[in-house]
Amino acid sequence: VTSIPICSKEYRGEYCSLCREGYYRLAGRCQLCDNGSAEVPVIIFAAIVFFGLIGFGVLFLSEFTLDGLVKQLILIQQLIGIGQSVSYYFPLWAQQAFNILNLIQFDYSFVRTECALGPINLPEIYAGYILSTIGFFVIFIIASTARSIVFFHPRFRLFDRLKKSYDDLIAKY
Repeated sequence: VTSIPICSKEYRGEYCSLCREGYYRLAGRCQLCDNGSAEVPVIIFAAIVFFGLIGFGVLFLSEFTLDGLVKQLILIQQLIGIGQSVSYYFPLWAQQAFNILNLIQFDYSFVRTECALGPINLPEIYAGYILSTIGFFVIFIIASTARSIVFFHPRFRLFDRLKKSYDDLIAKY
């Protein structure tokens, strides 16, 4: 008995739900891998900048400003989620843009690991998500602790110094 291939060339598996080797999933469809090796360092750099900005914000922004930025970040996450769910109908460049913006939601599918590493199983993907989430949590804890020490510890009292400098500057003019 010979099996009849029922999946198109880019799909494989039960119900054609997986991408063949040399393809990656984008917006629910399997796309042919191209030479995206230069993309990975850019993505890593973007992730470092993104998480660095969040750490910087936690460390240096006022509570009022930080509260507003967190609300805006939540709104952006929701908009990206909506856009991602309908991006199937968008051109390929827009689908890729939504995938990169998914970094904000800790979704790293845009890295196209299938192209660089071949098929990856679910436990490996889950471990990667857990490690990245733990890394972000550590950055947040370090920034929060540093903020508490620098701004409110009696030895440093940077907040009081900044306020005094500001008051002195205002008094001059």
